[in-house]
Amino acid sequence: PATPRTTIEILVFLATFAAYEAFIHESAPLLSGWVGHLVGLGAPEQAPERLFGSCFYVALATAILLTARVFQQWRGRAEIGAAAIPPQMQGLIFNLSQYKPRGRGSSPSRYATLEDLRREVDAVLQTREPLRIGALRHEILKSNMGPLYVAVEYHSGTLRKCWLNTTPQTTAEFTVGASLVKLLCGDRAICERNDLPDANNVSEIALCARNLYETRLGKLRPQDVIVDITGGTATMSAGVILASLSEDRRVQYLRQDIPLVTGTGEAETALTAAEIVARGVLQSVQTSPEDVRDVIPLKGH
Repeated sequence: PATPRTTIEILVFLATFAAYEAFIHESAPLLSGWVGHLVGLGAPEQAPERLFGSCFYVALATAILLTARVFQQWRGRAEIGAAAIPPQMQGLIFNLSQYKPRGRGSSPSRYATLEDLRREVDAVLQTREPLRIGALRHEILKSNMGPLYVAVEYHSGTLRKCWLNTTPQTTAEFTVGASLVKLLCGDRAICERNDLPDANNVSEIALCARNLYETRLGKLRPQDVIVDITGGTATMSAGVILASLSEDRRVQYLRQDIPLVTGTGEAETALTAAEIVARGVLQSVQTSPEDVRDVIPLKGH
């Protein structure tokens, strides 16, 4: 029983099998024997034993179904863990938004357009000067690309693969996002695009996210991957959350009450990576871990 759903399926199968035994092997021969006796044939053989067997199997099927019902009530509700600082993960899924130079509670970034930001990121990739990287980070945190930078920066020490969810409106943002992953992680992490055909269709987004988990993780396991719901639209966040429920999959987000950049003019400061961790700006939550799967390895996994 790798998952609660599989456990219910096993119990329902056992109840069906018990009911089959009660009817085919016990009740049916007993009934046909009594019908024959009524028309002049001999009394049915082993009538008491068959009657007892019928009652036993019916009682067994009923007990199994009640057990399944109790298990469903006990395990069917998702266990929602307390919000905590996420562990550093090997895989990251992030929803991209259309670029805006202004984020939360700060002055606009000096990169007014996505093209301005792309040119600067490409230039910094060439030089990798620490001061220039610091200036780039400061300006990115003032834009709505800041959450992506924070997420990749936090997991950069362990990150091996990053998937950026894009819609038809945000395909241009993928190039910049992939360059940021390369800037922060070097060649250790591979960045891939995960296309979402419709930014306003929750079910399609959930199916695309689930397909990513099931077919595109490579050597990573679902518990090695975390999805960030800070970026993108509300519909995109809802879709990836639906794909992450009850499957030992982690979700993270940036708190909205703590700005990444504060102050104005000369007094403007950005939170450092250490301050982001210390203040708990980045939070994660997990629901319904698959405990049995962690103990009993499944064939092929």
